[in-house]
Amino acid sequence: MFFCPFENYYREDPPYSYIRLLHASPKTPAVDVYLNGKKIADNLYYENFTEFDKLNSGTYNIKLFAHGNISQPLLNKNLFVPYGKILTIAAIGTNPNVSLFPINEPIGPLMRNKSLLRLVHLSPNSPKVNLVVKNTGSKLFQGVSYKEVTDYVPLNPSTYNFEVTSTSTNEAVLYVPNMRLLGDRFYSFYVIGLLGGEPPIMALLPLDGNSYIKF
Repeated sequence: MFFCPFENYYREDPPYSYIRLLHASPKTPAVDVYLNGKKIADNLYYENFTEFDKLNSGTYNIKLFAHGNISQPLLNKNLFVPYGKILTIAAIGTNPNVSLFPINEPIGPLMRNKSLLRLVHLSPNSPKVNLVVKNTGSKLFQGVSYKEVTDYVPLNPSTYNFEVTSTSTNEAVLYVPNMRLLGDRFYSFYVIGLLGGEPPIMALLPLDGNSYIKF
């Protein structure tokens, strides 16, 4: 059962948002990122994030170029940024079919002495997956499809051994040991990469911006 800690949380949205970019496109080289013609990130490697930038609400042109080569963009996309949001914009898909996938980080109060975790499935050739706590067999999420983002679930702060399994076969496709979750934090468990290919399927567990960004 999913949990949303923001159901009864209200606030006045400011006229700006915070965004960062995640390079999650397998087989795509490191990129330089341009926003409305201005370079905002240099040599962003696969599996890495930019820092958050504060932007006013509006439509922005985003171009990704292979690092050091501005002759032809790998991606040229206009993206609307709403107001009052914290967004991770993931570059997904495999080159040359790269696209942008905005992922909202809901704004609301932290749960005291709890870690809030969700699953973001960005592995383009992987089936529906489950996220399992290895030591207990507890399924935190089930049947999560490519480009699906779950709600958060609360966990006790601890060090976890996670396993990503295929929903259809229950076979493990990824083992992720010794992942430490701290209290009073939001985390997204990103599944990226290629199942049975290169770069291989892997997990990222960054601290979400809603843990520390204040409007």
